[in-house]
Amino acid sequence: MTLNPPDQYADDRNLRARQRLWQHQVPLFDVAGWVLGLAGLAPGMRVLDVGCGNGEYLRALAGYPVRAAGCDLSAVIDRDGAFSASGDLAAFMCR
Repeated sequence: MTLNPPDQYADDRNLRARQRLWQHQVPLFDVAGWVLGLAGLAPGMRVLDVGCGNGEYLRALAGYPVRAAGCDLSAVIDRDGAFSASGDLAAFMCR
């Protein structure tokens, strides 16, 4: 058994499965909003989301007056074009 198999970031199937579960919570709990609320973000701050996955937190950051960037090992980052809408958000794949 390998602790971190090299193909674990080949796609985001597991992450999307967890996020689908979160969407069906009753009552709905906004995990990203809760975490970002605890972060104490101030206008103009720069935020780096290391391991941003499919951008759930970066999309939530679009509602804050901050500049945000994300990086991830996943080859599917920004597959949906989620980061092209704002000049203050960016995501890139890192290896």
